[in-house]
Amino acid sequence: MPAAVRAVILGTGGARADYEFRYGGVSSSIERGVRVFSLGTSSALLSMNAQHIAAIVCHDGQSFELDPDRPFVLLLPTGGFDAYDSAGQLIELDADGWYEQTSLG
Repeated sequence: MPAAVRAVILGTGGARADYEFRYGGVSSSIERGVRVFSLGTSSALLSMNAQHIAAIVCHDGQSFELDPDRPFVLLLPTGGFDAYDSAGQLIELDADGWYEQTSLG
């Protein structure tokens, strides 16, 4: 499987002209793990979900259920989160070396 190509475009309003390219390229972390883009206290998670993540739980208590067999893009209002598999076990994203975080701000 080839590395995932990504582009992050931020919008400041409703008009298409208000969108700005902020980051792009090829990333194997999206293919094999999770790539996190942070802007202030918010985060965007991009993943082809090779780790079969079934839930993301934010440190502020919010939680998001995911299909463990499908890729995902998730926008979080908070920076801290944990990932869980379908059995409810914590997935240590840092441990496998396929977790990257990039600040856009």
